[in-house]
Amino acid sequence: MQEFGDFIELVTSVKAGNMPGIQFTIHGEYFGPKIMNRIYYGNKYMFRFFGMSIVTDDGKARSMAFREFQTFMEFLGLRKYVVPVLGIFKSFDDACRMPNNGITTFYDEKHRDTMEGVVIQPWLEEPVTAEWNLRFKNKSTEFVENAGKPSALGNYETDEIKLIKTMKGKFREYCNESRMYSVFSKLGKPESKKDIGKYLSEFVDDAWKDFVKDYPEVAQADNGVCRQIKNIGSEGYLLFCTVQNKVG
Repeated sequence: MQEFGDFIELVTSVKAGNMPGIQFTIHGEYFGPKIMNRIYYGNKYMFRFFGMSIVTDDGKARSMAFREFQTFMEFLGLRKYVVPVLGIFKSFDDACRMPNNGITTFYDEKHRDTMEGVVIQPWLEEPVTAEWNLRFKNKSTEFVENAGKPSALGNYETDEIKLIKTMKGKFREYCNESRMYSVFSKLGKPESKKDIGKYLSEFVDDAWKDFVKDYPEVAQADNGVCRQIKNIGSEGYLLFCTVQNKVG
């Protein structure tokens, strides 16, 4: 099919690049008419890519930092297939201040749609693992899922949902920079990026021990509820990075 021509060109070029590896996974999105109806993306079906993972000959997997991926695509003459870079910033806070409600790059005289948002990811740092790529979606308010919309169940919430909502916020008060410093003090400085899982696990477990002392009723909840309360998303990673940068 004609719409897969861009993708076939990419695959052919990657093979011709003779990079040391036995498996390549290219991450991206396929878009075009009737795929995404809320925004005009032109009349053709296209791909845009934002990352690549490689399994090398020795069986080890790694993901490219975005800058490395972009350079690789430029080397193959395929830069046009990489997602547009709207800005490069020195800090995550600066990146978050990037406007997320501009006009899409597909605008024309008939279409001037607001973009869905922006994606923030490290520029030079490789992801922690090949399976776990850190990306933040900073969506414009127009595209936040279910914003201001009632759920299919109306206003009905089970006692379990109410418990999770209440306790999730309270638990995050225990997940702070001071506690992450304590974890570093206990475990020492991380030797490599691969250690992050151990530090985050210790961090959450330590916070949970103090949390259930203050809220013993949570300890009676089933494991599924406890897992949802303990899930702090990217906050643990950001605290880890903050403390690691400060301790050197």
